[in-house]
Amino acid sequence: GEEQVADTVCHLVRCLAVCKPSPSKVDGYVSAVVRLLPEVKGDGYDGGKITANSVCQPPKDRVVGSAASFLSKDRTLVANAIKCIIVYLDGGSVDSVLECGGLERLVCVLANHNSYKAEAVRKNAAAALARVVKGSEKAMKRCRELRGMEILVELGRGGKV
Repeated sequence: GEEQVADTVCHLVRCLAVCKPSPSKVDGYVSAVVRLLPEVKGDGYDGGKITANSVCQPPKDRVVGSAASFLSKDRTLVANAIKCIIVYLDGGSVDSVLECGGLERLVCVLANHNSYKAEAVRKNAAAALARVVKGSEKAMKRCRELRGMEILVELGRGGKV
């Protein structure tokens, strides 16, 4: 069933996380990996847009019993998916990560890091976000709008990244 699908996806992502270089030439690769990260809720007060307030809220709930629901609870999968993004960014385009909402999802992961209780998730998300903003002024601006830089600095001060 769906639990077996989720387990297979976890194994596949684990393999992809150690692939160097990443299979970035595969159509939809970045988008598929980013979709494994928790989905950010839109702001109910701002027409459903993703805002600094909404990225700090717990992510959207997935359909109970679906493969996505099982995957969203697996912190190892989240850490490995982020590692796939890091490997991709080492040789790929920041723009493709931005286009599929990767920056917003990374900020959401960092803002909700306590719910993962996994150091690898926090550290990987911080490293990926740093690579995204380093490669693009547009990304830096959006990250600041979402208070992502503020979250990174706060986690750094607390010795959590």
